[in-house]
Amino acid sequence: MDRLDYEYLAGILDKARAGDGNAFAEIYTATYQAQYHMIFLDTRDARLSLDILLKIYITAVQDIDTLQSSKQLLPWLDEIRWKLCEEHCDHYTRSSSGSLKQESNRLSSEGWLDSFTANQVLTHVMSVCGIEANDVPVDVLESWKNYLKPGIYQARYAICVFLVLLIFMPLFFIRPSVRIDWYGRDISGNAEYTIHIGSILPLRSISARLNGVDVPLDKMKFRTYSFMVPENGELMISAESFNGQVRTRSCELMPYDTEPPVLIAEDRRGDKVYLTIRETYSGIDYDKISGLTPLNYDEESGVVVVMAPEVETEIVIPDRVGNELRISVLP
Repeated sequence: MDRLDYEYLAGILDKARAGDGNAFAEIYTATYQAQYHMIFLDTRDARLSLDILLKIYITAVQDIDTLQSSKQLLPWLDEIRWKLCEEHCDHYTRSSSGSLKQESNRLSSEGWLDSFTANQVLTHVMSVCGIEANDVPVDVLESWKNYLKPGIYQARYAICVFLVLLIFMPLFFIRPSVRIDWYGRDISGNAEYTIHIGSILPLRSISARLNGVDVPLDKMKFRTYSFMVPENGELMISAESFNGQVRTRSCELMPYDTEPPVLIAEDRRGDKVYLTIRETYSGIDYDKISGLTPLNYDEESGVVVVMAPEVETEIVIPDRVGNELRISVLP
């Protein structure tokens, strides 16, 4: 199991205590896979495991003020999981997420949660707890891995010790590190990010390009820069240190939901039509469905049930930022 960056998580934890949905999303992304895996090892029931995982993070949101230190994050979640598993499992043996590496040898491909389902669980947690949904989905946060200790730091420390022994001769080969963080939105709703540069040498230059277009950078403090993202796209960051070594990092930024919901399946049973809808990012706005009034709907599965119309009718299903899916429903 990769080591968590507790210094980074300490700042994230402060934001999560203040009700920041994006901060809690990073805490969730850093820990959900280990928690789900340990639940599945005990239950061997995927549906029950999802139910317990959902309850763990609902409890975590409600009790997050009791978590005093980021270093206690995993033991704190383990304690919540133990209590819930003891309530829902007939045969249960306490185990810690610290033993995940040994336990995973017994279970190769099972007991892991895909990022799409994980994002649905997170969305439901935030909906139940009444906090603003995160802007960056789980799979993007997992690709950034800001909550993990970057392996480059460990390699750099080892190199620095070696350089001291060799009277600093190989300093020319050290490259800077680049970290990108979600910062928030301004009063106009524009997405803002920060770039943190790590280097023991002075920085010669830094540049950013979004979809091939230069992005202006504003210096916030020492080797920390902010920039606005006007649209979704591929971000390329390039940082050059004084010795000429360059670090380039690219990632896909998707702070704006520009895609409408997607129709996965349509099933007719008697005089009822069952529509299965998927909306990955902002979630479906069920209250604003028009054209046909839903008889009922299931937010977890995305199934919307309507009466079959007497004539062909268009039903409009929007997400929470206004993107619309339009479906013609036949009699």
